Order: sequence, then C-alpha cells, then structure tokens
Amino acid sequence: MPAFARFPGFQTLVAILAAFAVHALLWQGSYAVFSASVDFNQGALEDFMGVYLPAAQALGAGADPVPGFLYAPFFAWILQPIAGLGPAAASWVWLGLQFTASLALLILGGRWVNRQVPGDAPIWCWPLYVFLGVLSFPLVHNLHWGQVSTLLTLLVVSAAGLQDRRWAGVCIGCAAAIKFYPALFLALLILSLDWRGLRWGVGAWAVLSLLPAFQVGLASLTSAYSAVAEDLASLSGLQGEWFAAPNNQSLAATATRWLELGTPGVTLWAVLGLVFALYCLKSCAPLMSEDGAPHRLLAFALVLLSLPLVLSPSWPHYFAGLPFVQLLLFRMSREHPGARACVGLSVLLSSTLLFRCFDHSERYGEWGVLLVADLLLIPVALQCATRLTCSQSDSLSDSSSSVA
Repeated sequence: MPAFARFPGFQTLVAILAAFAVHALLWQGSYAVFSASVDFNQGALEDFMGVYLPAAQALGAGADPVPGFLYAPFFAWILQPIAGLGPAAASWVWLGLQFTASLALLILGGRWVNRQVPGDAPIWCWPLYVFLGVLSFPLVHNLHWGQVSTLLTLLVVSAAGLQDRRWAGVCIGCAAAIKFYPALFLALLILSLDWRGLRWGVGAWAVLSLLPAFQVGLASLTSAYSAVAEDLASLSGLQGEWFAAPNNQSLAATATRWLELGTPGVTLWAVLGLVFALYCLKSCAPLMSEDGAPHRLLAFALVLLSLPLVLSPSWPHYFAGLPFVQLLLFRMSREHPGARACVGLSVLLSSTLLFRCFDHSERYGEWGVLLVADLLLIPVALQCATRLTCSQSDSLSDSSSSVA
C-alpha cells in the first residue's frame, strides 16, 4: 500500500467520496428522489425553513411564538444572524452547517474511540467506520429536515471525551440551552460527584437561556418559554399529537403500533421504558466513579441509547449518535463475537442501505427499525460496563495484595 494511503485524512476523504457515490446510486442521482423518499414531506430543510427561521424572525420582531417550535428561545435568538440573510442564503448556510456538524460528529466520535479505548484497530476500521457513518440513516434524516440533532449530539459526544470536565459541562449546558432533553446528561456529572463540571454545565445552561432577555426583555422571554411549554404538553408525551406518528421511535409508541395497545398498555410500556432507563443509569454510576476515559465514553453511550426509552417523540434524527456508539462497542467487544454480531446488525438496521429496501418510508418508521437498532446495543453496552468495572476491581485487588 502506498505510504500516502495510510494517512487518516486520505482514508477519510476516500471513505466520504465512496459513501457519496453510494448515496448517488441509492437516490438515482436526483434530489427530488431523495426528498420524496426520506420522509413524507417534499420540501428541503423543512424544519429549518418552516419552523426555525420563522421563530428567529418572530423573536426579533416581538411577534407571537411560532407553533411547533419546541426549542429554547436561545436557539431562535442565535439563529437571527442567519435569518437576516434571507431564506435562500440562509438555507445554503444551514445546509453547510449540517454537513459540517455531521462530519465533525463522525470524526470526533471516531477520534475519541481511537485515542481513548485501549487496543489497536485494523487499518480498515477507520475508513469503514466513516463510510458506514455517512450512510447512517439518522444523519440523512437530520439533513433532510434541516434538524439540529447532529449539533446536539456533537456537543454531547464532545462532553464524553473531553478531559477537562468544566468544558464537558459547558458542552452539555449549551446543548440543553438549545433543546431541553440533553440536560439529562448532567445526571452523569452528578453520579461522578463532579460538582465543578455540574456547576459549569448548569451555569452555562442558565446564562445562555437568559441571554435573549437582553433583546426582548425578561417578560417576553418568560412568555416565550411558556408558549414552548404549552406546545410541548400538547404535541409530545403519551397523550400528545405526535405520539402516534409513524416515525416516533420511542419504546412506548413503537410497542403501541406493534401490539395495538390501549391506554393502560401504553402507560405500562412507558413505565417499563423508564425503569429500564433508570437501570442503565444505575449501571453508569460505577463507570463515572472511575477516572478512565473508556468508562466515561461508555457511560455517555449508555445514556444515548436510553433516550428512546423515555423520550417521546423520538424521531429518527434523535439517533444521530448511533455511529459513535456502534464504533465504541465494536472496539470494546474485540473478544466477543456475539456482541460484535449485535453491533453489525445494528449498523445494518440503521443504514440507508436497508432503508432503501423498504417500499415506503413510513413502513421503516412504523416497524421501529431504528429502535431495534438501538435496543440491540444496550445489552452489549451493559456487558462492556460489567467487564470494565470487574477488571477495575480485579486490578485494585491485585494492587492491594501486592502491597500487603
């Protein structure tokens, strides 16, 4: 192999170009086919153009909040410079940011795993990861709608690998200031008794959340938060309008479609999801109590995998962290073929390659394929957590014996 072909930058470029070539084949080289196939909407960047931009314009003009804007006012506030460019230019800027965030998420997640997980990876592992990551359906779905999930996941994955826990807390706080649910990752800082990181995270969240008040006033900002809370109550949750949407990949919603559940059954599955998520969080406690970087990465991965157990709706783009988690668990399961088989199946289920095998985009969502891809990884992650904590305990016991 030529020496230049061994450089990660060259391998990354080749993998990206190969993935784009596959995308061109999958969508017949036509954006119209891509737009019509990915989801029910026909418009490009529909969430950005139809919700984000109007919300930014409304906040700046002091108008009523935009219905369906389920984000913190801070997000609308920081979008105002882009909104000022006009719809056409703003769409191109946002599209560029989407591509950048997606590639940064893949590259940073892979960098954390390669640097912080012990063991050498085969030379083909990195380009294959990038290739499959670019084909990951959640990233494609996020790009199609012009959503913000790749940026949120990028901030969370950044927090997972940063050694300076103050900046890790800031990353989580920034994500929570845009959309509320990333605040769940602050629980990991509590489990590790990382009060400094927690203070920085909560402080960043609070300061950023209040910044729009300098433009619109505290009363208007409070009104905007109230409007978001009302929309969240009416559209999300078990009784919300979006619960029955075919693309809702939450555990309770998918079980309802599979089993045709009534209200008691829906509540039962929601409770089961919450209990299982709490069990996963409990498994994160010994991981966060250790200083090892792999422990921390795995704890963040477990919380990422637990989100669809409790969040409804859980749209396909909420699973943008799957490539990072899949690579992490693949590396951590070197000596366990069964676990690696689960990771491989998860990669296949969450890939655009499989999505294009469905004759209708809604069927992919109705069957909860992404939820299954997520659930397959949870036992693998729990198994890896048990091995890490047991090996840590064994090493401590050996050290104590040698000292004695």
